[in-house]
Amino acid sequence: CPQGLCARCAGDIRAAVPMMLIDSWLTSRRLVGLPFSDMCQPLVSDDAYGLLALTGAQDQVNKMSAASLELRGPGIGNAKDLGFSNGTNFLRHIIDLDAVADAMEARLHQSARRAIRKAEREGLTVRLAADIDSMHAFYRLMVLTRRKHGLLPQPKGFFQNLHRHMFQSGAGYLLLAEYEGRPIAGDLLLRFRDELVYKFNASDPDFLHLRPNNLLLWNAMLTGAALGCRTLDLGRCDEENEGLRRFKLLWGSREETLSYYYYPQNNRSGLLTGGIARDSLALFVKYAPLAALRGMGS
Repeated sequence: CPQGLCARCAGDIRAAVPMMLIDSWLTSRRLVGLPFSDMCQPLVSDDAYGLLALTGAQDQVNKMSAASLELRGPGIGNAKDLGFSNGTNFLRHIIDLDAVADAMEARLHQSARRAIRKAEREGLTVRLAADIDSMHAFYRLMVLTRRKHGLLPQPKGFFQNLHRHMFQSGAGYLLLAEYEGRPIAGDLLLRFRDELVYKFNASDPDFLHLRPNNLLLWNAMLTGAALGCRTLDLGRCDEENEGLRRFKLLWGSREETLSYYYYPQNNRSGLLTGGIARDSLALFVKYAPLAALRGMGS
C-alpha cells in the first residue's frame, strides 16, 4: 500500500517522501516513489526537515527488507551527499496547449501535419469514449502493443480501476481511433488540475501504416485545449530512444530532463535485470497466445 514518510514540527508536515512497496515474482522487493508513474518527487528542501525525511526513507529499506529505494523526480539537491545515486536520466516532453487550434497546428513539424492528413484521407475517425466496453477494447490493443515490445501487459484490473476511480470522477479520458468501425489504436489520458497526461498509447501493429497514433495525438491536444488544460505531458522517454524522442519533438514539445535517484547507490534492482531471464521472457511474450499474456500480466 502507498505510504508517505513525513518530517513534522509542532504537528505541521515540513517534508515528505512518498513510497510504495513492490514485491512480486518478477521483481526484487523494493520501495518505489509511485509505480506506474513517471514522476512522484519527494517534497523536500535542503534543510533539516528534508534531511530527516530522506534519511528516514533510507531506514525503511532495511526495516522492510527491501533491496532498494527508488525516488522518481527532480529537485533532490542533497541526495548524492546522503548516498543516493542519480543513476538514470529520462527525457520528459511537454506540449503547451492553446485554445486556438490553428496556433497549435502552426507549431507542428510538417511531417506531423502530413501524417494527420494521411490518417484522415484513409478514413480514420477518433471518438472520445467513457464506457467500460471501450476500456476493454483499449486493453486488447494494449496487450498487442506490449507483445510487440516483448513486455508483459499490465493487469486488466489496473485499467478497470482506472475507469472506476478516474473516468467516473471526470479525471480520465479515452480516445479511440477507428477504421471501418473497428478500434485500431487508443490513447488513455489522465487529468490533474490544468495538466493533461498522455499516459498510455496502444495500437494494432497491422494498422500502423494508416498513422492512427498521429491522429490520436493531435486529437489529444485538441481535447486538452477544449478542457481548458494548460499543458499536455507526453511522459518519459529513455535518453537512448532517439526514435521516440524525435516523434515527441515533432509536436512542438519542450524537452526536460527527468532524474531518478537510487539507494543504495547503483542498486537498480527491478524487472528481471538478468540478461538471459529478460531475453527469455521477451521471446515468450512475442509468441505466447494473448490469453496467456493476459493471465501472466495479472
